[in-house]
Amino acid sequence: MLKKKLGKKALAFASAAVMAVSATATGLTALSMTAFAGEELGEGTFENGKGLPWHICENATAVMKFDITDGIYAIKLENIGGTANGGESRWDCQFRHRNLTIESGHTYRITYSVNPSNSGHMYAKLGNMSKDDQELWHSNGDELSLSYEEGLTQEQLEEKLKSASKTGNKVDYGQGWDAWYNKEYPANQWTTVAYEFQATETVKGTAEWTFHMGGQGNYAKMDCFPKDTIIRFDNLALIDMTDDASDYQAEAAYEPTGVEVNQVGYYPNGKKVATVVLSEGDTTKYDYEIKDASGSVVYSGTTDGNTKYDELGAWDYTQQIDFTDFTTEGKGYTLTVAGKTSKSFDIDKNLYEKHHDKSMLTYALNYFYQNRAMDTEDKYIPSPQSQEGSKKTLARKDSQHWPTDNAYIADKWVYIYTSKPSYSQSINVAGGWFDAGDYGKYVVNGGISLWTLMNMYERSLMVGKADKFGDNSTVMSIPEAGNGTPDILDECKVELDFFLEMMRDDGMVYHKAHDYKWTGLAVAPYDKNEGDKENKAPMRIVKPVTYAATLNASATFAQAARLFKDYDAAYAKTMEDAAIKTYAAAQKNFKKFSGWGGDTKGEGGISADLMYAPLDQNKGGGPYGDTEVSDEFYWAACELYITTGDKTYYDELMKYGTNAYGTDNAKALEISTTLVGGENNGSFSLFTWGTLNSVGSISLYVNSQAMLDKGLLTQDEVNTLKAEVLKAADSILEVQDKSAYGIPYVGHDYDTTVWKYNAASGTGDSETKTLSGGYEWGSNSMVINNSMALALAYDASKEVKYIDGVTTSMDYLMGRNPLEQGYVTGYGEHSTTYPHHRWWSGQLNSDDFPYAPYGVLSGGPNSNMEDPMVQGQGYKVGSIAPMKCYLDNVEAWSVNECTINWNSPLCWVASFLDDEAPYIERDPSSTTTATSSTDTKDTTTTTAATTAASTDASDATTDASNASTTDSNATTTSVTAASITPGQLLLGDTNLDGAVDVTDAVLLNKKAANVVTFNAQQMLNGDCYDQNGEIDGNDATALLKFLVHILKGLPENSSMNA
Repeated sequence: MLKKKLGKKALAFASAAVMAVSATATGLTALSMTAFAGEELGEGTFENGKGLPWHICENATAVMKFDITDGIYAIKLENIGGTANGGESRWDCQFRHRNLTIESGHTYRITYSVNPSNSGHMYAKLGNMSKDDQELWHSNGDELSLSYEEGLTQEQLEEKLKSASKTGNKVDYGQGWDAWYNKEYPANQWTTVAYEFQATETVKGTAEWTFHMGGQGNYAKMDCFPKDTIIRFDNLALIDMTDDASDYQAEAAYEPTGVEVNQVGYYPNGKKVATVVLSEGDTTKYDYEIKDASGSVVYSGTTDGNTKYDELGAWDYTQQIDFTDFTTEGKGYTLTVAGKTSKSFDIDKNLYEKHHDKSMLTYALNYFYQNRAMDTEDKYIPSPQSQEGSKKTLARKDSQHWPTDNAYIADKWVYIYTSKPSYSQSINVAGGWFDAGDYGKYVVNGGISLWTLMNMYERSLMVGKADKFGDNSTVMSIPEAGNGTPDILDECKVELDFFLEMMRDDGMVYHKAHDYKWTGLAVAPYDKNEGDKENKAPMRIVKPVTYAATLNASATFAQAARLFKDYDAAYAKTMEDAAIKTYAAAQKNFKKFSGWGGDTKGEGGISADLMYAPLDQNKGGGPYGDTEVSDEFYWAACELYITTGDKTYYDELMKYGTNAYGTDNAKALEISTTLVGGENNGSFSLFTWGTLNSVGSISLYVNSQAMLDKGLLTQDEVNTLKAEVLKAADSILEVQDKSAYGIPYVGHDYDTTVWKYNAASGTGDSETKTLSGGYEWGSNSMVINNSMALALAYDASKEVKYIDGVTTSMDYLMGRNPLEQGYVTGYGEHSTTYPHHRWWSGQLNSDDFPYAPYGVLSGGPNSNMEDPMVQGQGYKVGSIAPMKCYLDNVEAWSVNECTINWNSPLCWVASFLDDEAPYIERDPSSTTTATSSTDTKDTTTTTAATTAASTDASDATTDASNASTTDSNATTTSVTAASITPGQLLLGDTNLDGAVDVTDAVLLNKKAANVVTFNAQQMLNGDCYDQNGEIDGNDATALLKFLVHILKGLPENSSMNA
């Protein structure tokens, strides 16, 4: 059975071969392919270990494993599903190829070869994935004479199919519905099936060829194959004999340039680093050039020849190019080195604000509006409503979940429902945010998402830059604008109201609400078609109450109470009362976890009285299991203490570290970066949805000054919180500095199980593999979470290394990685386009579903690659560099998921960068020059009322290889510190240290917000706009403009700025 040869097709693919051994930087992109005339399929002979677009699909209880080796796609049916196994029917186990076009009146030839380890039956059909009962072919037509040959190339197979003669046996379309019952595939021998048929209907782009191999049920009077059967597929082809108009066109393999940059760009005074991928042993000192959009060289230098192997994530050899001192703003720059040229990038002080019509912050925040579990409207969606090739707009109705979303309350934890459950009690859980790619709503994931958005707002209040989030804000587009409440709080209220609905009368909160079984992709939230073969709108269920959900609700209720207080006192009171009630309920009911007392996957289910969420409840919705809730108790106590000032909650939060509510993995006031407990086992992240002690401490830190003023914290405690922020950031910087690509995240070793097929013996075995430095599901979320720690450290210290860390983290997400992959939709020339999402399923059906909007963060590389799409691309788990375990495909849920708790930190970081990055000051000692002038209206001579910067605006070309010498042609912003005596006027010097820099701007901003008081000299120095004797926002803005060289001098209304 072993296929021995690599034929012409394999040779043609050599340049783009997907070989696990080489782990080339091309990543998991589609292989380049020129389809032979009439060929409708993207694959059929499985050379090079690649299977896509063919992939397996499990439904209900079915479990399948697969391996692609030696030109065979082998599938093991571990659980065949069907009604006897708690499933539905034959379609519980599928092998399919989607996105086909079939034309009415065209003649087609179709063939496949199959070899099962046990004899059995299968139902083969060409159908319409968007219309279950439309079948275009199901083993009908004129039978063709064709036999199996191993080692065929796709071209050879297609030539044999085209020339095959008819046997004289004909199966009518009507007979095809049941003809499969009489077709047995004998064990351990190849059976080849071939037909010619004429299509009578047209389906464009949504036709699929699928094999049903599952258990007994409707439309299947027997099991197709026994459990544990291995089914081997080879030599599949579908040829349009009429014309080649709908031939399969595979996307050409994406080849990274090898010069990896942030494809959006860099801030003028920000850190700027590129990574050059080289061969092992290449230590050449390469000359490099930066060219502008016209092709003119504007900057040049030489690499240091220090080639290093990146063992932490990329497994490649690189050199780095630091061009931080090139600060000239412009668009369309490229970097050329070693015969390679990067993607283009900009240098712009408003980098993420001006890349599109709206800012990244606007698009990222709009993710939440678009994922509301209710109707959405075009006018509130700033992204392009439709993309080329799609006929559907982003806005949608949601009659299934709005204004009523009745969900039935589960009385126990049931792993999987073998039929629709019959619970009698239901609640309305309308509203809130859909969590991720599905239509489930989860309190624990909603909790961390709410916290992140509200903390973003609190952080903006802390630094005096919260106006952008106000009512009728410039960065948000929502229907509630104009109601007097800041728009960011209006958006959060959508989820907070859902939390209130999930709260039981006793204060405990239900864990999650979702469909009782999984739905497929390309399913709309307004779909109510509940058919036998594919339930598009299954019954909704609510899982039992948990401590984790209750404490998430308590924490976010408390956080909301203090933020709504000045805008909606009644709602703030509702929030505070609910926060207190839910915390008290969790305390009253608390019992330490001591095991489940049974099998969490057993038919009987697990008692709801335990109030912990099992880790494996992943049927119909995400599991979100959590058996360790001491961190949630700590977080909720922190938020309640900040809001109420009640010392009871101080005593509660200070229990953290004493194991009062379970096993504590840190102490009160500490901030963690290595997480354990629940789903985390060494994750390098500031927090995740399930490990939350850090967010409690961060909330204390952000509010620490106000709490100190109120006597709620001591100075030592405030100092400790600041020190914890800096310590966390320093540990993240240490990891980032070791990476060739500047990623502030590192994987860890963990075990996984893989199934391998042995072509020689025709058998397969499962084996345990240790993923060395493996990236986890949602690795990009840990990148962006850790960026928050760096940002907070910059707020605390104003040390440029921390904001450099934030911008460098964004470099990775914007394409400075070995795949050259931008991970935010709409950002970068080569960026994520098809995140896993039921509504944004245009890749599967662009007539009825849109593509994703701008501003969606993909979860990114995941070493375990659990989904069949990414493994179907030919990569073997454990053999691929962690950074390269990615595929941009809507069905690649393990590497391309999107979710509210990943987009919320993207919002947070984008907000921070908009606030701070345009004003980076790399050298605080190089500041301003004080000059003297004489007031001719007065006989006395006064010290200067102007502050000036000298700027040579000549040619911006700089030679980085001679960085120690100032090039006469270089644009300089040389601003010299003045030597002054007390009482001398130096506009902008608000901290009276004799220099004007970013620390003065921060202080002046606080004065403008009436957070601090100024003495007489500070008032004089801070009057930067028009010297009217008052300090306001105009003065703060003027100083910032001066520091980023928009103004030549101060005050703003002086003649030098005319």
